[in-house]
Amino acid sequence: YSPRLEVSYDEHRLKKDESRGSRVLSDVDLYNVVAVLPGSSSSEQRIIVSGHYDSLVIERAANAPPPQPGDPLPKRDPELPAPGVTDDGSGTACVLELARVMSQYQFEKTLVFIAFAGEEEGLLGSTLYAEKAHKDNQKIEAVLNNDIIGSILSGNGGMDNLRLNVFSEEPSDSGSRELARYIRDMGDRYLPSMRVELIFRADRFGRGGDHTPFNQEGFAAVRFSSPMEDYAHQHSVTDTFANTSPAYTTRVAKVNAGALASLALAPKAPVVNREIERGPDR
Repeated sequence: YSPRLEVSYDEHRLKKDESRGSRVLSDVDLYNVVAVLPGSSSSEQRIIVSGHYDSLVIERAANAPPPQPGDPLPKRDPELPAPGVTDDGSGTACVLELARVMSQYQFEKTLVFIAFAGEEEGLLGSTLYAEKAHKDNQKIEAVLNNDIIGSILSGNGGMDNLRLNVFSEEPSDSGSRELARYIRDMGDRYLPSMRVELIFRADRFGRGGDHTPFNQEGFAAVRFSSPMEDYAHQHSVTDTFANTSPAYTTRVAKVNAGALASLALAPKAPVVNREIERGPDR
C-alpha cells in the first residue's frame, strides 16, 4: 500500500502440546503479519489495530443447538473448508483497509497494523506478541481489536447495522475503560450515525479475543464486535459473504479510523504518578 509501511512476519515455532484442552495438535509455525507506520515526533508511542486471520470449523449434528460457554470442545476436522468471513475476515479486512488509507498520511505516533494467527487455537499469536512487547518495554498506548464486525443479523432474526459494541475490562477507571469512552466520543464526533455501545466487561460471557493478552500484560486494549451475533454461523461452513455485511464492516472501520487518527495526532499522555526515591535519612 505504501513504501512507508514496514511489513514483516512475527514468527514463532510452536511445539505439539498433548495436555488437556490444548489445541496445538502438532508442531507448527505461527506467523503474525505486522505493518508498522512510523510516527514523526513521538514514534516510540504505539497504537495497535488488529484482527485475526485464522478461521475454524467445528462439526455439529444437523439439529444441534448452538454451542454454549463451558461446553466441551466438539470434534474438529481440519480438512473442512473454513471460510471465516465474519469471524474474522471482517476484522482482517478492517485492518488491511486502515493500513491502506492511513499509510497515505503522517502521524506523530506510530501506528501498528496486525493480523494475528492462532486466535481460534487459544489466542496464541496475540499472546506471544503481547508478552514480547511487555518484555521489550514497548510504549503501547492503545490496542483496538476487531473481531466479528461483519454480522448484522442475529440468530433470533433481529437486525441492526447502526450499533457497535466496544468491550473493556474492569475496573471502571482502567486504561481500557477510558480508551473505550474515548472511542465512543470520537465515534459520536466523526460518525454520529453509528452508536458506540460501551460494554463494561472484558468480553462476551465465556469468550475471549486478541485484546485479552494485552490486558494481561498491562496495556489498554478493547474489543470491537457486532451486537448481532449469529452463533449458528460462527465456526461453520456457513460463515460466508451471504451472512456478512461488508457495508457494516466499512462503518466499523470508520469508527476505528476516527479513534486511531485522533490518538496518533494527540500529544503524549500526561504523567500522573512517578516513583520518588528517598535517601536513608529521610
